[in-house]
Amino acid sequence: MEMEIEVENFGPVSSGRVELKPLTVFIGPNNSGKSYTAMLIRSIFEVLPHSLLELYPPPFRSHFLLDAIRGEVSESLKRSIKDLIENLKEKEEFEVPKQLVEHIISEIFREVYEKRLSKEIIRSFASPLNELIKMGKNLSTLKIKFNSHNINLFLIGDKLELREHP
Repeated sequence: MEMEIEVENFGPVSSGRVELKPLTVFIGPNNSGKSYTAMLIRSIFEVLPHSLLELYPPPFRSHFLLDAIRGEVSESLKRSIKDLIENLKEKEEFEVPKQLVEHIISEIFREVYEKRLSKEIIRSFASPLNELIKMGKNLSTLKIKFNSHNINLFLIGDKLELREHP
């Protein structure tokens, strides 16, 4: 598993990049952001669905889809998936529409990275999100590279958002 994290304007960290290895050690002067970075990385690992951490890729294994149906996506997406499954005939082959797959992934990523990660960061740091942005800055960025996936998160005010640009 390859994982790299880039952070800008988060707590005392102006900018930094960490490529995680089986053993990653932070060394540096006091108050330079080592603990902030370590706690942020721990928060990310805490919210990742276990199905993403096990045998990744591919993310389209049946248990991953079942996890999605059990509650990691919106009600409308659950209905779409349920309708697709209910309309299957025994031993019938089918192809899941690309748009549905993209929608599932997008919903799960939003749930994991916007909602759960926001809550976990607030819990870990015992602080509202807006107080974790570097003093004097109006936003903080977090980029997560997980194997071939790139996730861009922006901490703007009290909201963590998954998107391309602030």
